[in-house]
Amino acid sequence: NLDPEIRTPPDWVWCLFEDSSGTLWAGTLGGGLLHYDRENDKFIRMLSDTENPSSLPNNVVRSITGDKNGDLWIGTGKGLARMLDKGTGKFEVIRPSEMFPEQSSNIVSTVLEDRNGNLWVNLNDSVIVRPSGSKVFELFEYDPADPNSLGHGRIWSILEDRSGVLWITSDTISRLVPTAHAFSIFPKDIPSSHGENLLLDSRNRLWVGLGDGLHSYNPNTNEWSHSQPFPDVEGSTENWVRGAGVYEDLQGTIWVVTHD
Repeated sequence: NLDPEIRTPPDWVWCLFEDSSGTLWAGTLGGGLLHYDRENDKFIRMLSDTENPSSLPNNVVRSITGDKNGDLWIGTGKGLARMLDKGTGKFEVIRPSEMFPEQSSNIVSTVLEDRNGNLWVNLNDSVIVRPSGSKVFELFEYDPADPNSLGHGRIWSILEDRSGVLWITSDTISRLVPTAHAFSIFPKDIPSSHGENLLLDSRNRLWVGLGDGLHSYNPNTNEWSHSQPFPDVEGSTENWVRGAGVYEDLQGTIWVVTHD
């Protein structure tokens, strides 16, 4: 379902992605999926159509990524979509609840392909992964009886660092070393809080924005540090780092967006 008459994108652009062909894609919070027609200087919008099962599954688009095969993957409020035809807006729609009966949520917040070609998909409180070369997804979720399971709580962010370690934030911080095949809660002394954002900076430090400020991990020393943007302000939300609120500029300076 295409709408070719958009000159400027609607409000609430949630994510941006430039694919291998140089096409710019924008996911919106209710306005569907947009791609920029550079030649005609306009945006083409793809919308969900309840009468068309091959359309975008939902108009809330939270994540866009491309894989090593050139396929475009879109995370929406009602499932995961793989683009089949950009010209017609045709998609393959994957709903996690249909693959895993115990999984009630189809909300996809993050889609990430790691260096080995595994596709990781962040759901509400679990993660599914499609191993490289496979068409079958596997489910990872919290299991209180298994100390090597994914951490508990809503999943906020997924990031792969330069050594191939996967970091996942929820009410805890989970770390997955590719050779270990097991999650570890790391570190154990960071207070439980919503880690809505992750950043790997140019010095290979990991930054985690939480409700009590900013935490950073130095893999060279295996140490964590904690800082607050407004250390003199207590009992407020000014030290709560907002979602997607940690950035690094070209000079290596870290910038933080807080709640207030």
